[in-house]
Amino acid sequence: MIKFFSILIILLVILFITSCVSSEKAKVRVSLEVVKSEINAWLNLMPGVSPGKFHLTGDVSLQNLSDEEIKSISLDNITVYSSEEVIYSFKPYFTPRKRGGNFILKTGMVKVFRFGMEEGLKIDERLGKNKFININFNFISDKGSYPYSIDSVKVQEAY
Repeated sequence: MIKFFSILIILLVILFITSCVSSEKAKVRVSLEVVKSEINAWLNLMPGVSPGKFHLTGDVSLQNLSDEEIKSISLDNITVYSSEEVIYSFKPYFTPRKRGGNFILKTGMVKVFRFGMEEGLKIDERLGKNKFININFNFISDKGSYPYSIDSVKVQEAY
């Protein structure tokens, strides 16, 4: 009888240990990092363009720093701030820079994506007070959400 209980206790301990290992694997977080970004923000004030338009485009290099492959990535939203006020919030286009590229990021991979807006946005008068903007990006993947911010982006004027 003692032998039976000894074996039962050993089995329960083994089950407990293996269940702890399984839950530890489930806690692995996928990590995405913006390695480099190139942002272009400008006001189109050229004659014949009425009213003027605000434009924002750029490239962003993303790196998968986790042990898991990211099967898809998108840029869900861009929010533009001036003097801590929200000036614009929009859904941009987001494509791989390499023609025929995909949205998969394997472990350790760095991939460059292009983003922007198809058409400019009407110039908000609050933007005229300050020639620098702050930008928040919200990247979404099959593994989670990844916010990213860039501060003090100079807004150029094109005449």
